[in-house]
Amino acid sequence: MKVKHYRLTARIFGTIIVAFWLMMGFGYALTDSEEPFTYESAIITTLIIITTIGIIVAWRKEKAGAIILVISGLTMSVFAAFAAGHNHLYAILVSGLPFIITGILFYLAWQKSTNKNT
Repeated sequence: MKVKHYRLTARIFGTIIVAFWLMMGFGYALTDSEEPFTYESAIITTLIIITTIGIIVAWRKEKAGAIILVISGLTMSVFAAFAAGHNHLYAILVSGLPFIITGILFYLAWQKSTNKNT
C-alpha cells in the first residue's frame, strides 16, 4: 500500500470517528437530561478532546498524532471495559478500537514516508 493511501484512509476514518464522538457529546450536552455531570462524563469528555487533538496533530505530524491516538484509544478502551455494564467487548470495540486503528494507520504512513526519504 502506498503512503498516500495510508494517510488518506487514516485522515478520512479518523475525521469520521471524531465527528461521530463530537456529535454524540454535543447532543448529550444540549439535551435536557436529568442525569448530572459525573466523573464518568468528565473522563469520556476529556478522552474525546484528547483524541480530537490527536487527529488534528496527526494531519501535520503523523508520528506524534499516532502516538496520541493509540494511547488515548487504549485508555478509552480500558475505561469502557470498566464503565460498561454489559457487553464489555462491544464497548471496547466501539470506543477505543477505531482510534487505535487510526493511530496505527497514521504511524504506518509516517514510517513509510520516512523510509521513502532515506
